[in-house]
Amino acid sequence: MKILAPLLMVALVGCAAPSSHVASSSSIKPADERQVAQCKYLDDIVGTSAWYGMFASQGSENARQEALIRAEKIGATHIVWNQPTVLHGSTSVSGKAYRCP
Repeated sequence: MKILAPLLMVALVGCAAPSSHVASSSSIKPADERQVAQCKYLDDIVGTSAWYGMFASQGSENARQEALIRAEKIGATHIVWNQPTVLHGSTSVSGKAYRCP
């Protein structure tokens, strides 16, 4: 039983780690509506994570990374984030993706 607890902790930490493909922090910049007023709107983006409750912070980060990857794929340069949503069973983030000159 004493060996089971450390193994369980290692498994949980491994599952909570963000995905191996992390969008470059310099490639997509957070912005507000004023900053993207002259930019081209591309699409709404959403990222989700199964982590919630006491793990909502990690869930929010995982969801944000997923959304950044999606924004990167459509050529976004900026994102206007909405507030994260933490529900029973998941955490999600959303925002509007823009391409700015």
